[in-house]
Amino acid sequence: MNPITLLSAALVISALAGSVAARLTVPAPSRPANGCVSEDLERVEAALASVESRQSSLATELEVLRAQLAARELGLSRSAAEVPLAEIENAVARVLEARVGDAIGAADRGDKSRAGDAADARRAYEELLALHLSGDLAETKWKEIGDAGLLDEVVALFEQRAREHPDDPEAQSDLGLACMKQSVRLIGTQDGYAWVVKGDKCFDAALAIDERNWRARFMKATGLSFWPPVLGKQAEAIRHFEILVAQQDSSPVQPGFAKAYLFLGNLYLQSGDAAKALATWKQGRALFPHDAELQSQIESAEQR
Repeated sequence: MNPITLLSAALVISALAGSVAARLTVPAPSRPANGCVSEDLERVEAALASVESRQSSLATELEVLRAQLAARELGLSRSAAEVPLAEIENAVARVLEARVGDAIGAADRGDKSRAGDAADARRAYEELLALHLSGDLAETKWKEIGDAGLLDEVVALFEQRAREHPDDPEAQSDLGLACMKQSVRLIGTQDGYAWVVKGDKCFDAALAIDERNWRARFMKATGLSFWPPVLGKQAEAIRHFEILVAQQDSSPVQPGFAKAYLFLGNLYLQSGDAAKALATWKQGRALFPHDAELQSQIESAEQR
């Protein structure tokens, strides 16, 4: 498996791990004012393109009709004698008008379809905010968004929110998670890798604003822990988890904190330090005695 595939696959796991973090709901941003103007121009251009494509055909039809009239005047055709010139020209005008109307109607239908997609994306985006982007219900919503082909639109809304709130660590962190979802959709491609990198930078942006932002650091550390070993990201992941555990010690205990001990111990084990891994898992179990994953790792380590 190549590095791009591995990097994208890693985000599948880290996106799920990010579901334990909580966040604040932020009102959805408004649509840019120039959007309607742009769509109107596109609609008119589409209509004109359709008219131009029909123009040559209409010209040919008109020439045929005029030829029939000429033949009638020369006595070569009696069937065209009953078709006045004004009626022919009116018929051509009606055809042209109908073609323009069809083109505009098709453009209107396309606009309504796009408007419908935008409205659906907006609703899905707001529902994700209400669900704090993570948890089982949020994962179901993310899947619905992907199945409906709305992920690009939803991610764009998170990008807009991050731009409009550059000093909000939650807005940057939420965009990071949305980027992770895009990387999963594009797994194994260069674009997928690009979204992995962009998501990581979003977490950096959140931490630059608030270095104690638990969710941003957790998701960054989790993502780094699944990069291919050849890229040497495990040491950086360990450093972030160590910072996270130290910060947790001075914060009110939250259920999600158990994951930091679990993942940090796993990384210690992968790096060859089994003793440190066991000590970390036991430290976590002391705080979370009912965590099944920590208990399982401890039992496995003690049986070795």
